[in-house]
Amino acid sequence: MRGLTEEALRGALVSLILDFEVPILWADDSEEAAKLLMTVARREQRGAMREVALKDRRRPKTPDEEKEYIVASLPFVEATTAKKLLSVFKTVEGVFSASEKKLMEVDGIGPKKARRIREIAAGLYGVKPSSDGPSRGDQTERRGS
Repeated sequence: MRGLTEEALRGALVSLILDFEVPILWADDSEEAAKLLMTVARREQRGAMREVALKDRRRPKTPDEEKEYIVASLPFVEATTAKKLLSVFKTVEGVFSASEKKLMEVDGIGPKKARRIREIAAGLYGVKPSSDGPSRGDQTERRGS
């Protein structure tokens, strides 16, 4: 296009995605995809002390979907496992307060997942919960897997 830079075009696409919630995103190659993602990141961080959002912009439509969303935010827990956990423990509180042993009774939850869920549910914010878990003070540590 005449008079329109690639960056301006990417900015317009990002505006469609973020401002108007139009779910479009395409790239011809990995370099173009990286540039588009960088534009999204810069846009999301623009402004005074604005941080990258931890949650996506889509909102669950029902209370049950909200519960699934919360439980699925736990480490190693995807939507299917979140539904299984909620089916067994009935509430988000039930999932978060379940023991490792009880968590492991749910299909798809093994010792590592159960231990990590308990570390997150019971760990103090800003305090390193285990030797392989993340710490707010040291961002160089990696998540346990």
